[in-house]
Order: sequence, then C-alpha cells, then structure tokens
Amino acid sequence: MAAEAELESTAKVGLVGRLIRSLLRPSRILLIGGGLACVAIAGTLSLTMWGSDGDSADTYPQAWELLKEAKFQESRAMATRLLIDHQTPAEIGEGAFLVGRALCGEAENEWNDTRRVGMYLIASRYLQEAYHNGFPEGHEDEGLYYLAMSTFESDRPTASLPFWSELEEKDPIPFRDETLDYLKRVYLIDRHLDESEGLRIVDAIAENPELTTDQREQLTLDRGKLLLRAGRFEEGLNAIKEIAPESPLRPSQRLLKVRLLLASAQVLEDREQRGESIGQSVEELYEQAVSELLGVEVSLMEDPQEGDLALFHLGQCYQRLGDLDQAEQLFGEIRRAHLDDSLGWAAAVEEAYSQFMQADLDEATARFHSVFASMKRASEPDDRWMSLKQMQEKHDEFLTHLLAKQRFDDALGLAQAMWPPLPREASLRWQATIHSAWGTQLMDEATRVPPDPELDVAAARAAGLQHLRAAGLAHLKLSRLENATTRYAEHLLAAAEAFSQGHDYERARTVYRQVFDEEPGDRAAWLLLRIGECQLALGNLDAATKSFEDCIEQHEEDPDSYLARLALSQIFLDREDPATAKQLLIRNLETTSLTPESREWRLSLLALARTLYQEAALLEAESRTLGLDDPGSDPEPGLRKLEESYEAFREAIRRLNEVARRYGDDPDILEYRYLLAEAHRAAAQWPRKKALQVTVASSRLRLEEQARDHTRQAAGVVSQLLQDLSRRQDQRQLDEVETHLLRNCYFAHADLLFDLDRYEEAIEAYSSAANRYNDTPESLEAFVRMATCFRELNRFDDARGVVEQAKLFLADRISADADFSGTTRHTRDEWAKFLDLLGQL
Repeated sequence: MAAEAELESTAKVGLVGRLIRSLLRPSRILLIGGGLACVAIAGTLSLTMWGSDGDSADTYPQAWELLKEAKFQESRAMATRLLIDHQTPAEIGEGAFLVGRALCGEAENEWNDTRRVGMYLIASRYLQEAYHNGFPEGHEDEGLYYLAMSTFESDRPTASLPFWSELEEKDPIPFRDETLDYLKRVYLIDRHLDESEGLRIVDAIAENPELTTDQREQLTLDRGKLLLRAGRFEEGLNAIKEIAPESPLRPSQRLLKVRLLLASAQVLEDREQRGESIGQSVEELYEQAVSELLGVEVSLMEDPQEGDLALFHLGQCYQRLGDLDQAEQLFGEIRRAHLDDSLGWAAAVEEAYSQFMQADLDEATARFHSVFASMKRASEPDDRWMSLKQMQEKHDEFLTHLLAKQRFDDALGLAQAMWPPLPREASLRWQATIHSAWGTQLMDEATRVPPDPELDVAAARAAGLQHLRAAGLAHLKLSRLENATTRYAEHLLAAAEAFSQGHDYERARTVYRQVFDEEPGDRAAWLLLRIGECQLALGNLDAATKSFEDCIEQHEEDPDSYLARLALSQIFLDREDPATAKQLLIRNLETTSLTPESREWRLSLLALARTLYQEAALLEAESRTLGLDDPGSDPEPGLRKLEESYEAFREAIRRLNEVARRYGDDPDILEYRYLLAEAHRAAAQWPRKKALQVTVASSRLRLEEQARDHTRQAAGVVSQLLQDLSRRQDQRQLDEVETHLLRNCYFAHADLLFDLDRYEEAIEAYSSAANRYNDTPESLEAFVRMATCFRELNRFDDARGVVEQAKLFLADRISADADFSGTTRHTRDEWAKFLDLLGQL
C-alpha cells in the first residue's frame, strides 16, 4: 500500500505512523465502514498530519488554543508534529488526545458518511492511545467521553460499551444526558446484550424532568423495544399505550405493537403445542396485528426499513391466519424488491414456507435452494427480519415433511445446500438422518414380502447399503467438527452403527476401536461386544473370539458380557464344539442377574436349545460313521453312540419344550417348534434300532413303544405347525423362512405317518405334498414313499400307477436345471433309472 510504504520509509514516524499502519492492516480494514474509502482517508491524513517540519512555534498550549477555537485541522496538525519529538507517556497522552479530539471535531462537520465513519475510527485509535498513556490532567472525563463516542460513531457500538459504562460509574455522570442516550442506543442496537440493563438506562433517562413530550414518547418506544426483546410482551403493549394517537411516532408505535402481538401469539402457539391451556385465541392476536398494519401510514415513518418491516409482518399474519396465497404473494413481492439483502432472504424463506403449507413442495424446494445460493455470497443476515435460528427452524420443519413423504432426493439436496448460511453441523446432521432413512427404506423394500415385481431387489439393496454408509460418513465428519465437545463420542458411535448397518464392518470396527481407545467410559463392555460382532461379520473368528473373551473376563457382571457369551457360544458351535458352547449358555441361564423375562436369558435359552439339538445331531451322525447301518459291521459301537445321541436329543427336547412354553410369541418360535419335531423324530431312532437287537420280547416292546411315542409326538407338533402356517398363509404371504418350513412340514408329516404305519393317511399326506410341490425334485421322494404305502396295503397296481406318475413329473414338470442332489438322494439320471426299476416291481 502506498501510504504504508511512505510511512515505513519515514524515519520520524513514531506514534503517528504506528497508529496509521494499524488502520491500514488488512485485518483492521474489515472493521472500518467504507473499507477502501477509509484506507484513503488514513492515507490522506498521513500526508497532512504534521504539516511543515520543525516549526518552532509549535507548542501544546498553542494546539489547545486552536482546539478551543474549533480550528480542528490546524490543532491536529500541530499536535501531530509535537508527538514526533515528545515521547514521554504524559506527552503521548496529551498529543494523542489533541489529535483524537480534533478529528472528532472534523468528523462532526463532515457530510460524507463514509469519510465521517473513517475519521471517527482514526480518532478512536488516538484516543485509545491517550487512554492507555493517560489523558491530560483535567480532561479525563472529556477524553473518555470522546473515546466512547468516536468508537460508537465508527460503527462499533458494542466496542464502545466499556467506555460508556466507565463514564456512567462516575458520580456525577459526565455528559450525563449524552452518555445515557448513547448507552441506550448501544443496548437497542446489540440484541445480544442484557435487556434489563438497557431498561435500567431508559429508566435513568426518564428521571430527567426537562425531557420534552417527543423525547418521552421516543423513550417509551425504546422501552417497548427492549421489553419485546426481553420477552415481556404484555408489559411492552401496556407501555406503548402512552404514545399519543397524534404523535409523529404513531406509525412506529403501531409497528412495535404488531411485533409484540406476533411474539405473544408465538408463545401461545408453543404452549398450545405442548398441550397447555392458553385461555385466549391466537387468531385474535393475528387479526389485531393485521388491523394495526393496515392502519400504518408507511410514508410517515422516518426509517424506510420500518415500512418494509410492516409489509413483512403483514405477510406473516396472513400466513398464520391461513391466507397462504395472500402471504405467498406478499412475500414474493418483498423478495423481488430486495433480491440480495436480509429482508429479501427472510421474505424468500417465508414464501417457501407458505408454498410448503400449500403442499407445493416443488416450488418450496426451489425457493429454499435459491435463497441459500444467494446467501452464500453474503455475511450473516440482519436478524431484525429473521435470525438464522428462525430460518433453520422453518427449514427443519420442511425437511421433516419431505422425509415423511419419502422425498429423500429433494431433502438431501437441501441438506447439502443449507451450509452456508446455516451451520455446517446442522447440514451434516440432516445428511446423516436422510441417508439413514433413505437406506432403511430401500432395505425394507428389498426384503419386503411379497417383493415388488417391478423392483430391482439387488439394486435397491446395494443403494440402501450405500446410503447407510453415507450416513456413517456424515456422522464421522460431525465428530471431527465437534471433537472438543461431549458429543464427540456420540457422533463416532452413530458413525460406527451406520457403517455396521451398511455392512462396512471394517470401518465400523475401526471406529468402535477408536472410541474404546479414546474414551470408553462405561461403554467398554458394549464396545468390545460390538468390535467382536464386526470381526465375526468379517470372518475373523480368532479376533472375534478374543474380543468376546475380553468382554466376558474384564466385565463379567456387565449385561453385555451375557451377549458376548451368546456370540462366543455360536463360534464354538460352528467349530463343532457344542460342549463349550453349552457351558457358556448355561452360565447365562444360571446367573442370578438375569430372569426369564430378560432378553439375554431368553436368547440364551433359545441358543441352548439349538446347541443341544446340534450336539445330539453330531452324535447321531457319528453313530453312522461307526457302521451302524452297515450290515457287515458290528452294530454295538454305533448303537452306543446312538444311545448317547438319544439322551442328548431328550435334553434338547426338554429345552425346546421350555422354549415353546415360555416364548410362544417369539418371532422365531415356528423354527423352534419344527426343531422340537425333528428332535422327537431323531430320538425315535435309537429305541427303534435297539429293538431290532433285543431278544427279550418285553424289552423289545418297550423300546418299540418309546420309538412310537417320540414319532407320535413329532407328528403332533408337525400337524399343528401345518395348521398354523396354513392359517398364516391365508392371512398374508409367507416369508422365505416360513415358506421353507411349510414345505418341510408337508413332507415330514407324511413321513411320520408312514413311520407310524398309518399308510392310508400317509398316502393322502404324500399326495398333498407331491401335488403342492410338483415342480420340485422332492415330489419324487413323496411318490416313492406313496408307492411303498400302497405295497404295504397290497395295492400293487396303485403302487405302479404312482411310479408312472412320478416318471411324468420327472419328464414334464421338473425343470432340467433343478437341484436334485441338493434336495434328494439321486441325480436326475439316477432318478430316471430308479423309477424304471421301481416300475417293474
């Protein structure tokens, strides 16, 4: 900068150069009204500040005399020259005071607003220097007054408050009327200051008995404004009644009354929403406000912005009274007249809100986008029209509605566009919420029963997972923004949960571990559980085992340790170690901290029943490896192992019966009832096969009856399951698990009737199964067993007829790519040969 360069090159700059440079720095320029214009003022003053060099007539008394004669420029120049050669604190204080005071005098006579603000700014810098070095003796009050005044008049009212307050603390108050008036103006301008202090100042001013009627009415209006900000609306309405109808302040009084009425109505609406009794009509307040606004003579208002405010409030009243079309039209007119200022933005938001209330969501979305785009190019709006908080509340309500209507794309676009001007934290929270809701909705659609025939299920699922992961990223960004707040861990945990829901288990594990390492708090057990679950989902069984074991060992009495035992038991069960799995589950069931009503106890019992069933099934399978079904092998080792499985199945049956008795309404109860039937069916094998090896008739009969009893119980369970599933199918379409259960029950029911030698009933059951599933390989098994039933009944022609029917099904009904080996004992070709052979019998 030219002025700064010149000052830097001048050896005798001293205090003057330092003060001028402080004004020319970029960070200071932002504080100066008029920006570059003020820089030009500072540069001009730097060239004329000290006049000719080395004038021997320069003295402080002479500079004081020039100041008294209102020769401000000459006084300033002389004081500046004196400052060059006199650098004691007293001399600096005196010289800086003279320069600052003279500049105030020049500023008072300056007609150009920008230059005047700049001159006051420079004056305030000099006077502040004088304040720190000490004002001249006898001029302390004057110096403090002009320091406060120049700071205020340089568009920094709040910065002037400490100086005004210091003046007010003196007794008596110097420049009392002016000081109190400036203090009042500071409290009126800065909406963040304590209104009660402003009201105290107003009361102090009112003590002056010499106030004119106009001054008292202005003071009354100012009191009403402060009462409005303080939320004391009734007091405000009563106060402004003192302004006479013929007063020139009448239009401003009516407008303030409207603002008080609107604020009162808003409070009542909030109370009504909370379910409180309000005792008066909100609509009446809005109607009163409209009546006042229609009576306002805008042309008589001293401040043109008050006229704009009147129109703006009129639109708000129409909106609240339900005249949304009129409100939208009025807000639109205001917006078009104020395209790039705070009033225009506030009107645009209200216009969008009116469109939203009329269900014109497309127009409202476009209007919100437009106002956010316009506001990105500007500073924070003037909250006289609408604060950012109020703007965000209206936008939040609109986004909530878009979410309810599942207009996720529109909602996400607005959430991304809202920052700036609205806080980035709010934008990210909305993005996380929308991505989560969108992802959840897509996942629900992908798993809906019955599926939408027009939906690409795979694409919907992929998109749903992507949105859930995007929600996690938004939460992660929030955690970085608020890493110094108590919400930091909360955001991290929300991110991890979203990543987990989006099947990004690696990132979820990383974030859970981060929280565990940084601030686990009382969540340590839960975090270890979640880390283990992520490792399990990633297939890292050893790492998952370590996390679950740490959770159990380090937090034995924590409720999450019970869930860790559950998860760990499944790992051991998958590793074919049911004994260890069983120990973990029994530990949960035997603890005194859990009751059968608790979720952990219920899940442990369900898991134990399934574990016992699997343990028994493993023993039964092992018996076959010992040659139990091999005619050439010794049956005893296999029978002993089968007897072990029998006892294990009996224990499984006991627990499965307990499950059915305690938790009949569990969502998975049908599966456990089917397992109960299978356990009875499997338990029948040992007494049946053992009976073949027993020679004592009574023992053999007892074993055969045991086998038949288990088979009868299995048949009863399956029969009831068939009825329940069929009834459910009449009410709605079955889900995938229920569909498989129904199919298995059809075939199992027929097999059990066959095992009970109830051949006629078995034939009917096999026929139902074969016809219901005539396009599946399993139907062939039904036909074969049906043929066996006919032969047992000596109905050989019927048996051959059924075999021929099976051949037709194989040739015409069952598709060529059907999975034969996965669901039956033969391949397609083997079935063809087997049926040919069977047909010859």
